[in-house]
Amino acid sequence: MKSILIVDDEPMARQYIRSQFPWGHWGYVIVGEAENGVEALKSCRSLEPDIVLLDITMPLMDGLELLQHLKKEFPLIRCIMLTAHRDFAFAQVAIRSGADGYILKSPIEAGELQAALSKACEELDKTHRLTTSEQSYKVLVQNNQYPLRQKFFEDILSSLLAKPEEILVRGEKIGIDLLRPTYVLLACSVDELAKFEQRYPVKDRSLIEFSMLEIVRECAQADFPGRFELFPVSFGRFILFLTGQQPTNSSQLKESITLFLRKLSNPLKQYLKLRLTVTVSRPMPTIASLRSVYLDTVKYRVHHFYSDTAEPVFVDQALPFHTIPDKILDKLRSRLEELVSHQEEPKYQDWVSMTRNEFLLYKPEPSAAIFWLESLDQLLAGGNWVSEINPLEPPLNIQTETSFHRALETVIGRFIEIRKRRLQSLQLRHELSSAIQYIKSHLSDDLSMDSIALKVKLSPSYLGHLFKKEVGVSIVDYILEQRMETAKIYLQTGQYRNYELASKVGFRSYSYFCTLFKKYSGLTPNEYKHAHQPVVNP
Repeated sequence: MKSILIVDDEPMARQYIRSQFPWGHWGYVIVGEAENGVEALKSCRSLEPDIVLLDITMPLMDGLELLQHLKKEFPLIRCIMLTAHRDFAFAQVAIRSGADGYILKSPIEAGELQAALSKACEELDKTHRLTTSEQSYKVLVQNNQYPLRQKFFEDILSSLLAKPEEILVRGEKIGIDLLRPTYVLLACSVDELAKFEQRYPVKDRSLIEFSMLEIVRECAQADFPGRFELFPVSFGRFILFLTGQQPTNSSQLKESITLFLRKLSNPLKQYLKLRLTVTVSRPMPTIASLRSVYLDTVKYRVHHFYSDTAEPVFVDQALPFHTIPDKILDKLRSRLEELVSHQEEPKYQDWVSMTRNEFLLYKPEPSAAIFWLESLDQLLAGGNWVSEINPLEPPLNIQTETSFHRALETVIGRFIEIRKRRLQSLQLRHELSSAIQYIKSHLSDDLSMDSIALKVKLSPSYLGHLFKKEVGVSIVDYILEQRMETAKIYLQTGQYRNYELASKVGFRSYSYFCTLFKKYSGLTPNEYKHAHQPVVNP
């Protein structure tokens, strides 16, 4: 159970919190109470609670000051602020100071409290896992020498190690045995590598990469005992080098590699939620050709573009790409144009199936396929949908997509989404459509319920009720969502500097904008901008 300390200067408030909620059933235990910040600080030193429910307004030391002390002295304790104030300025200060939640006391809603506690527990468990894992990581890295192996392979690629005897001697010094008769190289990369990188901050990546390599090593040890070497290349990419005593029959070797990769895919998906794309080299007789074989093998990664499975690509079986006849592309484009112009529900999936079949038959150069798919975006510029497209919305960009199937789904998803927007706007009451249009065109202003209600000639309370009922979110949440999505667009286009961008989407404080953007998207504005810059694949 997670332990909780209640901090509030009102005895009745503390009693209400202690007795009103099913703490044991939720998985918590109240370990103590404090009536001011000074007393709470002493209690934290003796009780070491997991979570503190902390009132903001208290004598001697208020909640915000106590929060600052706790973050310095007890960084692992999660703090949820309690207040009777509805002024959002209090929430801004609390969030900037490191609070994990902000709950109104008039009265405390059980669902809201439980949600805040669950979020705090997630952060607490994550911190404990990372702390424990980092200790194990240091020991295991020392044992398996992955950084040394990565440097060893880098020296081979840069030709610092070129002669076979130099490679063998250096490898032997760090426990790498390459004195074998035959070699096969598996160039492995995390599928959707750019998105995988976005999931983890830089400080966590070494631990994640180590976990991936350990899973691969354990599986390889079961299938190729003592007959492989593992070399990290960069985050999300590594080399599995099969050495000696492999099946002499080429088809048997390919079958054993395929079966191994199928077994490997299960733990990678279960524990790290990733999938590998693996390109298998031609067999090479000597270690001297390692650099040239690796550089040749990675050129064939592009052949994974038309695969929708985790099956490996064998270099000696890869077929050349072919150009799709223009008449077929024109037919596909014309059919989609017909679907766009129809008012009834279009049968997009039929078009998707037809397009997929043609592209899988010819398999044109991936860059040509991406270019053609992006050109379909022009169809949205005409017809009845032009008013439904956000003028700030950037053109469709799937240049970084490494899968034809995902690229095709992204394109058709854009058509479906815009149609959905159009249908929603037609179904909404005139007042709500006007309110939404007003919000979108005044995001840089100080939007309020009163100003919007005045514009659409409804009372603020009725507008709030109607908006939540018809749109599905509160008008405040909708405004925030529109501001964040517009900020994403500005960041992708690079139209404004970050501090200018904050003002353009209605924030007077750049630091507060950064805080909310990080909570909304999981990335800081700079991280989001860098993650969505165009990437040119070698």
